[in-house]
Amino acid sequence: MIHTQSYQNTSALFHEQSMIEVLAYSFSAYTEPVQTFTTHKVFLDILFEHPRTSETITLRTIAPAHLLCSSKDEIEATVHREIRNTLHFQTSGTL
Repeated sequence: MIHTQSYQNTSALFHEQSMIEVLAYSFSAYTEPVQTFTTHKVFLDILFEHPRTSETITLRTIAPAHLLCSSKDEIEATVHREIRNTLHFQTSGTL
């Protein structure tokens, strides 16, 4: 089951028009394949294990294609920031 969510993204790349936006989340390693693609946006599925509950969580995100031109460190920092944001909202009861 995929749940939609909405919260304000405060990551640095979001404010520089290079945003990663979380579209949905799932407590499963499986998500439905993306049906549409554009040259301007890429879909990134971030799969991770919740550190406290050992649950598998998938974040379906969308980002501008030019994000992939960023350095590996920038991309990793952005992905880790989104995971931390998601965990924060989940523990605060709004996810």
